[in-house]
Amino acid sequence: MKVKKRLIQSKYMEINNFNPDHSEKFPFSIKRFGYCLDRKFSVGDEENINDILILLSLTSVVEFFHHRDVRYLNPYDLVISACHAPLRFNAVGREKWSFFYVIFDGAQAKYFYNLIRPTNNIMRINPFSSIIDLFIDLTEVKYDGSLLSSMHQSMLIHSLLYELYSASCDIVVCKHMIPAQDTDVNIAINYINTHYHEPLSVDIICNKVCLSKYYFCKIFREHTGISLYQYINQCRVNKAKELLSYSKLSVNDVGATVGFKNPVTFIRNFEKYTRMTPSEYRENF
Repeated sequence: MKVKKRLIQSKYMEINNFNPDHSEKFPFSIKRFGYCLDRKFSVGDEENINDILILLSLTSVVEFFHHRDVRYLNPYDLVISACHAPLRFNAVGREKWSFFYVIFDGAQAKYFYNLIRPTNNIMRINPFSSIIDLFIDLTEVKYDGSLLSSMHQSMLIHSLLYELYSASCDIVVCKHMIPAQDTDVNIAINYINTHYHEPLSVDIICNKVCLSKYYFCKIFREHTGISLYQYINQCRVNKAKELLSYSKLSVNDVGATVGFKNPVTFIRNFEKYTRMTPSEYRENF
């Protein structure tokens, strides 16, 4: 196991690199970099379709919206994605979310992206790996447009991609060594995602995985950062957002279709997770 060289000590920062002409000659060129503390983050509105995002979540549980899919990030989950479509991140809890991100392009960016990208765009990293050190090194670069700075940036991105490719190779080796099997938490999540429109309760889910209510609720929260009850409601709200955007069902019918027992419960939960009513969401999206 590699030992982390130092703690994160840098102040929160964001840099828009102006990309001098000579940067186009390098394999990798940084366009934006940040070490941030916030509740929301989005990418894809201003970036070029050839830009690549690497984002490392350090704290909190975060919703990751990619196309129509919603995924959840835990601390030390890393997102690797092209910026050809909008990507949105929202912290789930009340605390602000800290994360590193870098957006880059370059002659070799797409090639290396295709080598390392995970199937679901998310990779869990070892918190003691040198990947975090490389992000810290990026905070210490002098983004002054000089040739030396461009060389330094390209070298660090290359090192970061090397570490990620090495980690992805280790994952493939482990998959061949260990038979694939669903954990109890994954079984529950898959069941909820399939049966969200049916009557669901904590007791029903715990019976499906054949574990006690207290024990399973504890490990579910440890794995996802939210309660089983919250996950059920969030899943239903996410399905409701799709119907509000792409169907002509009334608001009440949408709520019933995704499994809420009555319109009041549906509207209350929808406002809780989206900060707008179903009607407002339909008007805007």
